[in-house]
Amino acid sequence: MKYKLTERGNPQNPAAAGKLYATPVNDGKVSQNEIAAEIVGMSSLARLAQGYRKHYLREGVNYIR
Repeated sequence: MKYKLTERGNPQNPAAAGKLYATPVNDGKVSQNEIAAEIVGMSSLARLAQGYRKHYLREGVNYIR
């Protein structure tokens, strides 16, 4: 993600020096699926749920019988 720094002044104290804030800059399009895949890759909870899902798919036949 790219960003640029913008200086913003304090409206209550115009004489005070402004502070620098990062503002995001669009660098192309990203689909919702790509965003979801990134979140899943970073989330420990998603990895844990995926492990449980694999376990129950493998062992699920034993629970049904």
